Amino acid sequence: MMSLDTLKTARLVIRPLEVTDAPAVYALGREPHISAAMPSLRYDDPDELAAELRFYADDNHEIACNEKPLYWAVMSVRDRTLVGHIGLSPYYDDVEVAYAISATHCGNGFASEAVLALTSYWLALPGRHKVYGVTLETNIASYRVLERSGFTLLERGELLYRGEMAFGRKYEKTV
Repeated sequence: MMSLDTLKTARLVIRPLEVTDAPAVYALGREPHISAAMPSLRYDDPDELAAELRFYADDNHEIACNEKPLYWAVMSVRDRTLVGHIGLSPYYDDVEVAYAISATHCGNGFASEAVLALTSYWLALPGRHKVYGVTLETNIASYRVLERSGFTLLERGELLYRGEMAFGRKYEKTV
C-alpha cells in the first residue's frame, strides 16, 4: 500500500480529510445546492460526522478504495480555508469521483481544478486505469466540471445515482 499524497495546484491544496475538518464539512453538507445533489453529505449531528471522519481517517492514509471511500479536503492556497471536499468511492470494479464546493467558492473553477488534479494523480498510480463520474441531468455545473476535467460522456438516461435510479449522466476518464 502507498500513502495518500497531498496534492497542490496553483490555487488549491488537496489533502486527506481530518477529524478537525468536521465543522467545515458539516456546514458544507448543509448548503442547499450540495444537500440536494448529495443528500448523504447532510448530517443532522456534527458529532456523527466527526465519528465518520475518524473512521475514514483511520485508513484514509493508505490507498485502497476497494471497500470504502477516500476523502480529501480542498483548501484555498490563498487563505488556507476549506472550500470543499473531493473523494473517490468504489464503483463496480473501479472508482467514482465526487466533489462538493461551497456556494461562496462556486464559479471559480475550484471543482474542475480539484477533479483534474485528483483524477490525474489516481490514474498515474499502478493498476489504476479508469475513473467514473455520475451526475444528475439537472446538475449542469457538475457535468461541466467532468467535461472540463477530461471525462467522456458514456451514457445519459436512467442511471444508478447514490443508490437510486435517476435521470443522469455517466462519464469516464481513462489513461
